[in-house]
Amino acid sequence: MGLRPRWTHPTGAVALVILAAGLGGCGSGGSTDIGAAPPSSTAPAAGSTPLTSSATVPTTAHTTTTTVSAAPAPLGAPAATRRPGTTTAAPKPLPVVRTTPVAPKPPPVVHTTPVAPKPPPVVHTTPAPAANLCGAPANPYGYNYCGRGANIAPPAQDICSYFSCIGNFWNGKGYMEECSDGMVSMSGGRPGACSYHGGELRPVTV
Repeated sequence: MGLRPRWTHPTGAVALVILAAGLGGCGSGGSTDIGAAPPSSTAPAAGSTPLTSSATVPTTAHTTTTTVSAAPAPLGAPAATRRPGTTTAAPKPLPVVRTTPVAPKPPPVVHTTPVAPKPPPVVHTTPAPAANLCGAPANPYGYNYCGRGANIAPPAQDICSYFSCIGNFWNGKGYMEECSDGMVSMSGGRPGACSYHGGELRPVTV
């Protein structure tokens, strides 16, 4: 019994080439024979009949329509990437933070103790030696009983603060003199001077 050639159906890239050739012939009315067996390096045995198969691709033009469906957008995705008609959840409002104003702290009270002013320094002065007034009371004017200098008329306004003056001292019309009882009068050189004080003793000079 002789060997018969085994036919294998084209697959993979060979099938795509054959299909493309058949589609190309659809529009032009041509046909492609896909039944030819690929050449074999082994010759058929003598007396055997080779098996041949042929197929003709229809020449009718084919139109293919591809429908691409968009994948559903994930929940929470932006509106631009989601399908129409979907509902987007409204964003939650931000929480309202209420703050209580803090009153400013008053400035600290600083208690200060007033400092008493320092007293002026005490200047110790040495009094000038008393002048020889011949027994007259000490006075800043230098009035004396020594009989030197001039008679006094009128005297200083505060002279009665140093000398003992008679009652009507300022009514006198003369110069200042000492009476016998030690009081002074302004009737010196006038009649009746020191009449109520034992008479005139001596003038007061300066």
